[in-house]
Amino acid sequence: MTTRIRKTVKRVTLTPLANYGADRKLIVVSIQPGDVLGFRLLRSRREYLLSIGEAMRYAIRLEVNRKRAEKIAARKTKKG
Repeated sequence: MTTRIRKTVKRVTLTPLANYGADRKLIVVSIQPGDVLGFRLLRSRREYLLSIGEAMRYAIRLEVNRKRAEKIAARKTKKG
């Protein structure tokens, strides 16, 4: 069963953002009405917004690129 988003839901990640220098911070993720994802660093005001559709397209693109790279690596090892 699914529920429509009527109010913002916020959660903090368990692991800090990698490659953010010495001061690694946790990420606050929010799901907002209008099918919007929000990302910001903990204790920061700057929020980065992304539509859920864009996030889905990006996730699919990452998966396709990963599989393509695996195939290329397999061909290289097969050639010798």
